[in-house]
Amino acid sequence: MIKQGKVASSQVKAMSEKQVEIVKLLSVPLSRTKQLTLEHDFNVYADATNFAIKTIYKEGIGNKSKAERFLHDRIVTGFLVRKVGGQEKDSLQSFGRRFEDRLVARYFPEQHLGRTGHGTIEKIRVSEGTRIEFVHLYANQFVKDVIRSAAAEISRHRQLSKMLVSIRGKIPHFKHGTIILSGMLVDVFEKAVEVLTLSGEKVPIPFDKRSRNSERETLQAIVTGKRKYGRVRLIMHKEGFLNIDLRVFS
Repeated sequence: MIKQGKVASSQVKAMSEKQVEIVKLLSVPLSRTKQLTLEHDFNVYADATNFAIKTIYKEGIGNKSKAERFLHDRIVTGFLVRKVGGQEKDSLQSFGRRFEDRLVARYFPEQHLGRTGHGTIEKIRVSEGTRIEFVHLYANQFVKDVIRSAAAEISRHRQLSKMLVSIRGKIPHFKHGTIILSGMLVDVFEKAVEVLTLSGEKVPIPFDKRSRNSERETLQAIVTGKRKYGRVRLIMHKEGFLNIDLRVFS
């Protein structure tokens, strides 16, 4: 399901670079609990991206589609399952149980859901098949974002190596402290972005008042569907706030 204001990956290719605007915002200082949750995701993402970069160099993989096919299972088992679950025997299905039924249900039509409850209290229940489908969507999006970041870092390194002799022949390194997400992993609202974390929860990251007000029109256009957004780059600072860069299309 593609949310209003969000761009499907197939649509992105049809848009020229002239239509792209990078909207820069800042977050409010986050609580220590939120920082720790996000730091874990940032570290896993950076480790997975650097693994992808090294593998692409080692195997001589020439394009993103091939890299995604070649690395998909390696990234899922090495980073989503092992690093999140903590045990070699953990499965993608057990990883999926971190996500509450109500959260999973947001991504699927009504007919896939079951409801149980008494009186006015209602509990949403999703089938095991729906949960597995959700987990595969999550894993596919995570791998896609990692491969895009790896490819972008390799391209940036090659451009720099034309000017800097000292980095020629070296393998690029994706810096910790940055994460670039798209699709179901991140949502943009008028007052915040929400990240669907590896811990199984949605973490809201509110914009600070000044940057939110300066980009009010753009954020309102995203919420109403008048403008679309693609990838969202988050950069964490030790002071507890984040830079938030939105790739927005006209």
